[in-house]
Amino acid sequence: MQTRTDVEKKLKSSRGNLLAVVLFSAVNAVSALSGSGFGFFFAAVIPTILVEVGQMVPAYSAICTVAALAVIALYFVCYLLSKKNKAFLVAALILFSIDTLLLLLTLFLGIDFMTIVNLGFHAWVLSYLMAGVKAWTDLQKKRYEEEPVPARESKEPSTKKCAFCGEEIPSDAMFCQFCGGNIGEKEEADQRQKQQEEEAYKRRKRQEFEEKGLNILFDDAKVMEEANMYRRFYSKKACVSYLKSKAKEFGLGDIELTEEDVE
Repeated sequence: MQTRTDVEKKLKSSRGNLLAVVLFSAVNAVSALSGSGFGFFFAAVIPTILVEVGQMVPAYSAICTVAALAVIALYFVCYLLSKKNKAFLVAALILFSIDTLLLLLTLFLGIDFMTIVNLGFHAWVLSYLMAGVKAWTDLQKKRYEEEPVPARESKEPSTKKCAFCGEEIPSDAMFCQFCGGNIGEKEEADQRQKQQEEEAYKRRKRQEFEEKGLNILFDDAKVMEEANMYRRFYSKKACVSYLKSKAKEFGLGDIELTEEDVE
């Protein structure tokens, strides 16, 4: 089964191909405007066709040019927003499918070798866009294996400082050879204090959540799984935004939630 890294790579490749379409489409449109005849295959054909129609019908030249730029801009918006929303990658897939269909229709005007080659590139881009949409779905539904975290080799220092006198002593020493202090007892006391502070912090945070009415939200396992995905894949800010939206669905209204609450 694929890992999360594999899924993220597919999504990244899909968006990379979409960006290439944007750049090459812009170059082709500029080339058509200048009449140089130079162009790339790895591009949408609709913007170029609009520019060429505008050149054939001068009265509509400005309108066609603006329309061509709008199509390219639409692809670019889909690229930018597809990182955080699957719908925009789906929109790009639909747009490019329409572009491919139009390219297929041009074959009725006569079979052209360059058109066939262009269709091959369109098929390439479509396959990557579909893979990207599937990758987005896999990320949302967690259809992947979590990668094991490699264990870090811990290199413990051979010495430590005495908690009483500050002298360097062996790391496994229970008593200080300089002042005679009971190191083991002091470390155990510090550990107990640390645990008590952590438990007190958890109780305080839980109380804060209950006072804000967030215990219903944080007790929902599915919501917390999705929130954790947003926190790991994007940012704590995105996680907070997601939880606020779910709070509204639960009827909690506008809640006060900070990034510290999702630590």
